[in-house]
Amino acid sequence: IALAAWLLPSTRTKSHRKLDLDPVGVLLFGLTILALMWPFLFTTGSPDDDPRRWWLLVVSVLFAAVFVYWERRYAERGGSPLMPFSIFRLSSYRNGVLISTAYFSAIPAMFLLGTLYLQGGLGLEPVFAGMVTIGFAVASAVSSWVGGNLVTRLGRPLVVAGVVGMVATAGGLVLAAVFTAPEATPWVMAGVMVVGGFAGGLVISPNQTLTLADIPVQSGGVAGSVGQLGQRIGTAVGTAIALALFYAT
Repeated sequence: IALAAWLLPSTRTKSHRKLDLDPVGVLLFGLTILALMWPFLFTTGSPDDDPRRWWLLVVSVLFAAVFVYWERRYAERGGSPLMPFSIFRLSSYRNGVLISTAYFSAIPAMFLLGTLYLQGGLGLEPVFAGMVTIGFAVASAVSSWVGGNLVTRLGRPLVVAGVVGMVATAGGLVLAAVFTAPEATPWVMAGVMVVGGFAGGLVISPNQTLTLADIPVQSGGVAGSVGQLGQRIGTAVGTAIALALFYAT
C-alpha cells in the first residue's frame, strides 16, 4: 500500500457525483455465487453426500437471471451497475476469461491429486511431495516474464502453445505414475513439472495481457476482478470434482 501511494501516478479528479455502490446488485451477485459454489464445496465423493444440494445450481441460475435483469434496469436508470455487461461483447476479453477459468479448473486439481498420489500412493513425506512442484514454480516465474515480452508480437498463438504444453504435462504425469519405478517416479514427475511450469507461464501472464488489452481504462478494475472471480470459481469447482472422483474410486 505504501509503495502504491508513493509510486503510482495520481489520476483522481474531483467530482460532485454521488458515490454509487449498487448494493442490490452486490447482494444478488453474492447469492448467485454462493448458490453456485455451495454444492461443489460440500462434495466429498462419499456415498453420504446429499444429492439434493445440486438443486442449488437451479437456484443459482434463477439468482443470475434476476441479477442480469436488475443490472440492466439499474444502468437504464442512470446508475453505475456492479457489472457492465458490455465488456463481454469484446471477444478478446470473453475468450480470455473462459481460458483462465478453464485453466484454473484443471491445474490446482492436478497439483492436489499429484500430491495425494505421492503421499498416499508412494509414501513420500509431505515435504518431499511438495518439493516435486518447486520446478513448476521456478519455471513459470521465468516463462511468465518471457511470455509477457513475447505476447505483443505473437498474440494468442503463444497462449495456445502454453495450453498444449499443459495438456502434455498432465499426460506426462500420468505416464510417470503408471510406467516408472516407484523410487524414480517423484524425480520423473519433478522433471515433467519443470516443463509444465514453463508452459503454464506462457498461459497466465500473456492471457491476462490479451484479456484486458481492449478493455476501456474506466472498466479496467471491474474487468480484472471478474477475471479473478472466474479463476476462483474454476479452482473451487475443478478441485471439488477432482477430489470427489478421487475418493469415490
